[in-house]
Amino acid sequence: HFRACTFFYFNLISQHASAVELYVGEEFVLLPCEFHTFDMDGPSVVWSCFDLNPSTIHKSQQEGDELGDQNQLYRGRTSMMADALESGDLNLKLTKLCLSDSGNYTCSVRGALGDEQRVTDVQLQVKGQPKSLKPAVETGLRSVL
Repeated sequence: HFRACTFFYFNLISQHASAVELYVGEEFVLLPCEFHTFDMDGPSVVWSCFDLNPSTIHKSQQEGDELGDQNQLYRGRTSMMADALESGDLNLKLTKLCLSDSGNYTCSVRGALGDEQRVTDVQLQVKGQPKSLKPAVETGLRSVL
């Protein structure tokens, strides 16, 4: 499961792809999602990973975060901007990255009438720590203090 970390951002109009390499222990990653919800009645955004049960990673409504159905693996590690639904910046901040965070994440927007729109699919891959350089003593080089 050690692969380069990539993000795929699917916009409703065009498709954008970018690659990012992340390692276990990095402080955070922002999973991208943008969607203007100002014309929706009672919008909410749900980040999901359908390989998990429960699949909900983070849910935010106009009243605030709703984390009752959140997968326990993500407790205390996800957040969104307080004004996300007003600004359309639905990025998910995931902290304290670990190998098990690798997976396919989906950002969906729902209206009060239950209509759902899949906005973004993100492929997140987290790699193990890079090998550090061997100390000078082990490489046969002398270090001068």
